[in-house]
Amino acid sequence: MCTTGDREIKTAIKNYKNKTKTRITIGFLTDFLYDRYQVQIFNGVVRAAQENDTNLLTFCGGSLKNPTVFPIYRNYIFNLIDPSVLNGLLVLSGPIANFITPEEMAAFLARFKPLPIVCIGLPIKPFSCIQVDNFQGMYDLTEHLINTHNCKKIGFISGNTTKNMEARLRFQGYKKALADHKLSFQPELVFHGDFCEGTGKTAARYFIERPGCRVNAVIASNDLMAYDALDELQARNISIPEDLILVGFDNTAERQLSYPSLTTAAQPLFKLGYQGLESIVHRIKHGKEIASNQLKVNLIIRRSCGCRSRVSRAAASIIPTKNIPTANKQNRTMKNFLKAILQTEIGFNFSDFNKRKIIIEWADRIATCITQAVNKKFSSYFTEMEKVLIETYSYKQSVLSWRDVIETTFQLLQKSFFQHQHAENIEQLKNYTYEIISEIHYSILNRKNRRIYQQLRQIDLFSRIIITSFSLQAFKSRIKQNLSSTGLTCCYIVKLRDQEFKSAEVLTYFNLNNNPTLKNKPFKPPQLLPGGINNHIDEFNLIVLPLNFEHEKIGFVLLSHINDFEESLYEILANQLSTALKTVQLVERELTYSQDLETEVIKRTADLRRSLKEKNVLLMEIHHRVKNNLQIISSLLNLQSSYSKQKKFVDVFTAAKNRIRSMSIIYEKLYKSKDLAHINLKEYITVLVNTLLTTFNRKGKIKVELNIDSIQLSVDKAIPCGLIINELVTNSIKHAFNYHTKGSTHVDDKIYISIRIEKRKCELIISDNGKGMPEDFNIHKTRTLGLELVSLLTEGQLNGKVSLHVKNGTSFTIIFNV
Repeated sequence: MCTTGDREIKTAIKNYKNKTKTRITIGFLTDFLYDRYQVQIFNGVVRAAQENDTNLLTFCGGSLKNPTVFPIYRNYIFNLIDPSVLNGLLVLSGPIANFITPEEMAAFLARFKPLPIVCIGLPIKPFSCIQVDNFQGMYDLTEHLINTHNCKKIGFISGNTTKNMEARLRFQGYKKALADHKLSFQPELVFHGDFCEGTGKTAARYFIERPGCRVNAVIASNDLMAYDALDELQARNISIPEDLILVGFDNTAERQLSYPSLTTAAQPLFKLGYQGLESIVHRIKHGKEIASNQLKVNLIIRRSCGCRSRVSRAAASIIPTKNIPTANKQNRTMKNFLKAILQTEIGFNFSDFNKRKIIIEWADRIATCITQAVNKKFSSYFTEMEKVLIETYSYKQSVLSWRDVIETTFQLLQKSFFQHQHAENIEQLKNYTYEIISEIHYSILNRKNRRIYQQLRQIDLFSRIIITSFSLQAFKSRIKQNLSSTGLTCCYIVKLRDQEFKSAEVLTYFNLNNNPTLKNKPFKPPQLLPGGINNHIDEFNLIVLPLNFEHEKIGFVLLSHINDFEESLYEILANQLSTALKTVQLVERELTYSQDLETEVIKRTADLRRSLKEKNVLLMEIHHRVKNNLQIISSLLNLQSSYSKQKKFVDVFTAAKNRIRSMSIIYEKLYKSKDLAHINLKEYITVLVNTLLTTFNRKGKIKVELNIDSIQLSVDKAIPCGLIINELVTNSIKHAFNYHTKGSTHVDDKIYISIRIEKRKCELIISDNGKGMPEDFNIHKTRTLGLELVSLLTEGQLNGKVSLHVKNGTSFTIIFNV
């Protein structure tokens, strides 16, 4: 069913389109959409944009120079404001300039000239501004506590008075009210805050715990700090308002749901946004500068100051309670009397609402119903009241505000008809009306909560889907397939190609209303889309949100604004998109690194194999040449010995030739082996001993017993080990057995060689059962070259020890580390 408000919006859009086909595009600069203060102003801007058939681009950046880490990283979104695309700029100056001076804010806005600029809330010269009377609003709030509640010590939680003009004006209103009522200003009763979440809790602790700061009332410069203070005070079992009066400033919607309900000064937040957009559209269409406009702040009395019932000051000033005309007087009927009260009270309590025609209509309808109900005609009253309450919600106004309207209206009605027979009916009707308001309010609230829950659930499901997109292709596909399930009709995700805003690209997008092909090519910001947004979308209400991960700028997202979509969910969705993109980036970077690493490993492995093969060939060639050279030397020695006639020289040449051969065998084994660094000791010793037996013509005459473990010995150990075996086996062959008698032989002559390794210790035993050596023989004092060489090789090359046993033959034991 189409409400009155919807009909007016459609009519306004139709009339505007009949006049012109050109749509104005306005940029709106704000901070966070989590904050209800900003959301209520944003709703006013959106409504005015719809009624004026205007394109709206909302840039959700951060407050400038915010000392908190993350908000300041959102500021880069303001670099996307393109004056060539926009016709005007609307700026929520208070939150954005909360931490900077008006002069710094003016310098920030100057970069967007020559665009016409209108500020909302905080006046920034030389720009036009729609603002509220912060000074008078705080003055009235302070005066109420002094006059009505006789408060003498009033604590004050300020905003940033050093840099924020709104905070400074409210502080001045507080001090002026104290001075006008002869109360001294006490600096210790002021807690200097910053309008931000969490400040109220700290301030509450300050007033409770600090000596000399005990107060009977506390004024917070905004509702956010007041609500935080309320939580802290109630957590400490301090009752509001019985133990301490607490009031706020702004009248943001959710503060009405606190218990006790918060007395506050009501900024017309919706109206601020609405008039702000209308002002800049007027400037664009008519080319006239709009003078700064100051809206009134109304005092909203609720439970937190201790007031249980009251007659509105505005209503009382218009309709004096002492001379209220009764229904018996012909010059004013009861209906006219009620219409006058209702018009005043609706206008007062719905300060955001600028539909004078609707206010008059509501007043007339309710006045008629009350008049009938007083005369016990209830049938139409409850039905009509429900309709009005539902229409109130359709205009984004608080249904609970009707409680104050009804309270004042019925209180004045009772005073007028106190002696009248209908007085009892009036009291009963008022109570029934309260029940209707509460029922409708909680019905709307439950419906809204269910809607928000459903939206949040869809966002959560969507987040789970995209957070597991470990590739960019999967991310793009899932955005197109699943994001529309959240209720959004339009989404463009843009990735920055660098951190300096030199280039960007559209990662993915969809637009259910208008989805032309968009070429995915790099473009240069501040363009939001390649070639400008107007080349792709004709009519739009888009929210531009940053995609960042801590200090890293990932990009930004353009999301369609949906009237029934909870505003804070835009921020949640942007955070989830940022996290998903960062995850994709990290996974792809890791995958690329792994692939590069794998490629590098394969390349290096191939290089190493090629290098190893080359080195093996080279080493084999070296072993081969060393073996050949040793064989040449051996041949030379053999040739030289053939010319010698003296036996002692022949023996010397033979011994040298055998030593060289022991080394030559090692290099021959290495040359033929696949392992160029180690020698199979059993194979080597077998060849070496057989060669020695053959050289001395003792093969078959001396039995050699080998007991050798399967040992691979390194070359640097094998060579001295082979030389030692060569010397000791040669010594046994030549001297241990009696072969000097021609033709004599001993079938039991035996040489025993044992090698075993245990705990990295190698034990080499070479023994024979020959005639043995003298018992006093000392190997370290011998003058024979062979045994001296054994001692030197054991201790010098192998870092080992040699010992000699001469019982039942000769046995040498050599121990060294391997």
